[in-house]
Amino acid sequence: MRPYPQSLRDKAISDAKTIGTCKAAALNGISPQVIVRWCTQAGIRIFKPAQKIACGVCGKSFSVRPGNPHNRRFCSTACRSTTERVDVKCPTCGKITNYARSQVHKFCSHPCYAKSNINPNPAPKRRGANWKSARKACLQRSGGICCICKRPGNDVHHVIPFKYFGGDYIRANDQTNLETVCGPCHYEAERGLRFMYKVIAILERQTAERDHQNN
Repeated sequence: MRPYPQSLRDKAISDAKTIGTCKAAALNGISPQVIVRWCTQAGIRIFKPAQKIACGVCGKSFSVRPGNPHNRRFCSTACRSTTERVDVKCPTCGKITNYARSQVHKFCSHPCYAKSNINPNPAPKRRGANWKSARKACLQRSGGICCICKRPGNDVHHVIPFKYFGGDYIRANDQTNLETVCGPCHYEAERGLRFMYKVIAILERQTAERDHQNN
C-alpha cells in the first residue's frame, strides 16, 4: 500500500479543523480514522473542548461537549426528572399519577394493566369447559397406558369425534367416549376415523340419490 502524500495529510488536517473529521474525510476520499490518526501523530486536537455549566436544579458544575444533545441543562437524570414531569390518567381506574417525562407509564399499576388485558368476550374452549378434568380422569383411569399398544401414553382420544356432538361437551367428554393412547396410535386412530366417516358420508349420499331416483 502506498503512503499518502504529505500534501494530502496537511490538507486533510486543515479541513478537519474547519469542517470536522467526517466531512474532511469525505472531501479528501479517505476514512475518518486515518484523519484522526494523523492529527494524533501531529499532536493536534480536533475535538472542541468541553464547557463547564451549572445544573439548573442543584447548581452542580458539569462538563458538556458542544453539540452533545444530552444533559445540556441538568447534571443527571434525577435532576431532570424533578422538573420535567407530567400527569397521566390511568385508563383503567382513572387515577392521576405524576411521572418523570422519561418514565411515563400508561397505567398507574400492574393490576390496572392486567385488567385492561382481560377479554370481556373470551372465545369458547376448544374441547369444552370440563375437558381438563375429563382428560385427567381418563389418564388416571388407564394409568397412562395406551389402550392399543399397551405402551406409556399421555394423549386422550375421542372414540366418537368431538365435532359430531354439536357442541354438547358433556356427552362428548364422557369417560365412555375417551381412551388413553400414545402419540403414534392417536395419529393412526384419527386417520382411521376420518376414512371411516368419509366412507359413511359417501354411502349416505349414494343412498339419498338412489331414493330420490326411485321416488
